[in-house]
Amino acid sequence: MLTATGSGFDQIPLARRAKAFTANEGGWGKMMKLIEKYLVHAL
Repeated sequence: MLTATGSGFDQIPLARRAKAFTANEGGWGKMMKLIEKYLVHAL
């Protein structure tokens, strides 16, 4: 099992925080798929 945790959002100004969080959310999904693909082929 792999758990990814984002951090640092509390350092983004409140006015930009929601937009930054939403923009970053899609990246994690893509990254997890790439990690899964790598592990399937590496093992």
